[in-house]
Amino acid sequence: MEECPTIPLAFVVSSGRCGSTAVSAVLRSHPRVLSLSEFFRCLGTEALEPGRYSGPRFWDVLSRPRPQMTAMLRYHAEPPEVTYLTEGHRRFGRGSGVPPVLLIAFPHLVDEPDTLLDELHDLVVPLPEQSLPDHFRTLFRWLCTRFGREIVVERSGASLAIVESLIRYFPEARFIHLYRDGRRVAESMRRHSVFRVWVAAQAVSQSVHPGATLDELGRLVLSGSAPGAGELAAKTVDERVDDLLRAMGLPADRLHSPVWRFGALWSEMVRIGVAALGKLDSHKVLAIDFDDLLARPEVNLSLLDDFLFAARTQDIEQWITGSAKFLRPSVENWSNRLSPLERRRLEIACRPGMKLIYGDMNART
Repeated sequence: MEECPTIPLAFVVSSGRCGSTAVSAVLRSHPRVLSLSEFFRCLGTEALEPGRYSGPRFWDVLSRPRPQMTAMLRYHAEPPEVTYLTEGHRRFGRGSGVPPVLLIAFPHLVDEPDTLLDELHDLVVPLPEQSLPDHFRTLFRWLCTRFGREIVVERSGASLAIVESLIRYFPEARFIHLYRDGRRVAESMRRHSVFRVWVAAQAVSQSVHPGATLDELGRLVLSGSAPGAGELAAKTVDERVDDLLRAMGLPADRLHSPVWRFGALWSEMVRIGVAALGKLDSHKVLAIDFDDLLARPEVNLSLLDDFLFAARTQDIEQWITGSAKFLRPSVENWSNRLSPLERRRLEIACRPGMKLIYGDMNART
């Protein structure tokens, strides 16, 4: 195959629940950026394995539904970021499972994601045997050509947990480290279905990223009978997640993990991420405090554009102005949801990560 130039690549890495979805929306509106939302998160750790893969084997990585998410779909417990099933007639459903690239990434790119999946199939299956990173480079180059963009920016929640692998497999990439007060992040995590399942599964895996365990638990759920649609409709999302965790056979005390466990998860991801990013040349890393982005969007978005491109984007003011609708500060105080004891335990759990990012947690309100 004729050698083709590599498309510029950047990753927005974060703990998740820190404004990264809003940043994806901002990047998606940039005229030069191909923004991929939750691409590697939905593919899971299988996307970062060593070895050489044929075209058909790479297609399997991209298209085979993952047990964990299929189990969540069966229980109607998927996170709100999963948009594939919410609009129009779709080829795949809750019973069959959904190819990972269709769950979130492709519906943000086109109105008919199933058609884009067919185009991807025709590209991928004839590809020669090569490493997974080289397969992804081919895919990213095709997407940029298909949509007339200059750079791929991938953003997955909780990607700090896998940033070491991203650096190793894509040494040419640049990294945008998005962060926020860990106490606010943890309080949000405990109300999000994916993080509830994640933290509960840590009781079994004893790992910061229990991906393989989650798929094993997902297969356990799928081996049983599916709950009735009427039964699910009468329940809240939190109750459906409770049912899913029970079906996974997880300990009863993990159905509702205390908020400090999410704070501990956040601190550990920050530790991993800061250590890995700190080894890179400074010109390859841009750190953005989401709260500062909300307060000073013009400054931070200008810095982001300069970081991604050698030459500043024309009409950048139009992009910055249009981004305002995605960057709306929340007026809710995260601490109002917690008792004094919960807040104190959360502060202790977040202290290691807060020190790494801010230096002094007492400076944060």
